[in-house]
Amino acid sequence: MNHSGRPWYAFCASILLATLLIDLSAPAGISASLLYLLAVAAVGMVSGSSMHWIVAAISTGLTVVGLYGATPESIGWIELTNRAMSIGAAWVTAWIVSQWKKGARSHAHDVSIRLRSLLTHSQTIIFVKDLQGRYLEVSEQFLASVGAPAEQVIGKTDHELFPQDIADSYRQHDCKVLHTGEVMSFEEDALLNNDPRFYVVRKFPLRDEGGRIIAVGGVATDMTARLQAEVARHEAQERLDLVVAATQTGIWDWDMQANTMYYSPRWKSSLGYEEQEISNSPSEWETRLHPDDRARAFALVDDYLSGRIASYELQHRLRHKDGTYRWIHTCAVLQRDEEGRPRRMTGSHVDITERKRAEEALSRSESTLRSFFESGVMMMGVVELQDGDILHLSDNRCAASFFGTTSELMQGQLASKLGAPPDTIALWHRHYEMSRESAQSVRFEYPHSDPTSGTERYLSVSVCWIGTGPSERHRYSYVAEDVTEARRTKTALVETAERYRGVVTALAEGIVLQNAQGQIIACNPSAEQILG
Repeated sequence: MNHSGRPWYAFCASILLATLLIDLSAPAGISASLLYLLAVAAVGMVSGSSMHWIVAAISTGLTVVGLYGATPESIGWIELTNRAMSIGAAWVTAWIVSQWKKGARSHAHDVSIRLRSLLTHSQTIIFVKDLQGRYLEVSEQFLASVGAPAEQVIGKTDHELFPQDIADSYRQHDCKVLHTGEVMSFEEDALLNNDPRFYVVRKFPLRDEGGRIIAVGGVATDMTARLQAEVARHEAQERLDLVVAATQTGIWDWDMQANTMYYSPRWKSSLGYEEQEISNSPSEWETRLHPDDRARAFALVDDYLSGRIASYELQHRLRHKDGTYRWIHTCAVLQRDEEGRPRRMTGSHVDITERKRAEEALSRSESTLRSFFESGVMMMGVVELQDGDILHLSDNRCAASFFGTTSELMQGQLASKLGAPPDTIALWHRHYEMSRESAQSVRFEYPHSDPTSGTERYLSVSVCWIGTGPSERHRYSYVAEDVTEARRTKTALVETAERYRGVVTALAEGIVLQNAQGQIIACNPSAEQILG
């Protein structure tokens, strides 16, 4: 028996008893039957069994008992007909109640089938627990998430399925719903197959016909992927912010449908402006373009939007707040809509003014050095050591002329191919290595056979190690001077001096050489004899 129906049973019993007493004290006939019908209908509404048939039978018996309260002269065919109709009405009422309950049971069965279908086919985690926290119903998705069949879940509590701390939080949330009787949402963690998951769970109380809470239900939405995506997006944004801050990169974003432009604070500050001093109009960029760069910049945008070029990269000048122009390097990507029309263009903005100035200064310096390099009267160049040979990378005209070729033809040539003898190559090798080991320039002189004329030329050489090139081989610079004529002049001077020394020594006259202070610094033998 359903305890919640006891008041109704007592009410029905009271109706039956009161009707009988009234009928016995003052036979009511058909009027009494109306009260019996009320009892049959009332008990049928609250009883889940065939109690309405029992009450109809009791009503039949009590209707017959009511004849004892009637006087013999009042008992006639009318009285008997009335009581027969009362009995029939009671059984008809019981039949009507039975049909109604049959329909209700059919509806409940349909609801049960639909609920079971929902629990079976739903991709959502659904569960029902009793007041003690035992699982009564769970969806297939719930079973899949915990990795257990229904037999291992139904009748179990959270403490039997999950770690202690997680189960405690689940139970605490259930108790809040049971205590307040309201629908509540909670954020709950789970550890499924050692994989941490995050859920948003909406829990609600389930009530019986009397309004009492008999269970708690819940629907859980797995938010793990969304949370991970949000965390990844947040981390990516943090990395982007750090890169932007570290590289001092400005950002611009052109919404072509609204024809508005977003300029980041760094974009504005690089041109000397505060946040509020520049609007979101594309004209803020256009009006600051250098006149010499406008046509080129607009043409590049048009080519990129039309698809004639695959990428967008531009170096141009923008006017600073102080009136000067700053060199800006920008790269951008384009987003198109479903129909392929340009929708949005987003790019970077980096001030490269100092780099441009350095490049210009370097270009001027390189031009000066190149002029000195090419017009020098000494042989100069850069080489690498390669497998016992010397690879010429860059040589000036003087060096190329020495080998009877041009600078262009000499580039990438080995010394052996240029006619240098093996012993000469080995000599250069040794001095190159000495330079690398000492990290200083090394000077040496040697006689070099001229590959064009076959004559011997004396070279004075200075070599210096300059590091490692892209080929991972050591690189060296050299400066070589042809000192053949200087050596010949020196030799001639020495020979002349020797001849004059012999003549002076043989003279009978005394010869004295004095400095500016009158001191004798040299004399011949005759002068020594004269001066004693």
